[in-house]
Amino acid sequence: MRWLRELIFLFIILFAGAILLYFSLDSIVKKGIESVGPLITDVEVTVSQADLSPLSGVCQLLNFKVRNQEGYDTEHVFFCESIKVDLKPKTIFDDKTVINQINIRGAEITFEGGLQKNNIQVILENIEKNLEKFSKEEDSGVNKKLQIDELLITETKLNLSLPLMGSKTISTSLPDIQLRDLGTGPDGITAGEFIRRVTEQLRDRVLITTKEKAGDLGKVFSESFERLNLKSGVQKALKEWTR
Repeated sequence: MRWLRELIFLFIILFAGAILLYFSLDSIVKKGIESVGPLITDVEVTVSQADLSPLSGVCQLLNFKVRNQEGYDTEHVFFCESIKVDLKPKTIFDDKTVINQINIRGAEITFEGGLQKNNIQVILENIEKNLEKFSKEEDSGVNKKLQIDELLITETKLNLSLPLMGSKTISTSLPDIQLRDLGTGPDGITAGEFIRRVTEQLRDRVLITTKEKAGDLGKVFSESFERLNLKSGVQKALKEWTR
């Protein structure tokens, strides 16, 4: 009967290990985001809590924040109270993790700088630099293979913090973004490449929206120049900023 005792003991060990893994998945996800995010972006990426259900595959990321690079006045470039990730549970530990949908609703983006040099562009340049750096390091987490069937970014608030505005900001809404069928091929899309694609989309939408708000910006600049008796410099300042 020794074999039976050994089999029971092995079953108990495996069962205990499964339970331990089940209750540690949340911390694994949180640690992964907060370690891989900075590797790719060169800025602090934090999440207060990650709630992952391995049975349903639904993961809720709470208070997801991407801080600005040092040298910018505003605290963060991206913040969202809750991000919902719906993935296929059986693929969590596979070579390629399949994500049915990422739903980012009600995020807040802060744009600081000019159209050519700004906080989003700086982070994008960091991403491109680091993707090349980690391209051959499979164990870095940056090259984790993913398949994202759908990404939705909706109801996004855009805060504009621009030169010559002082402490003033202009808030507006950002058009919704939908990306589909990312990494559907056998090689998938790496985590780093996915972040680059999303950051590019956000930068482009932000720049288009900012240009469209140029009229409102002119009013803000005019008020600032009037206080300084420099109203005639408004058009020149706007011209310099939009270069």
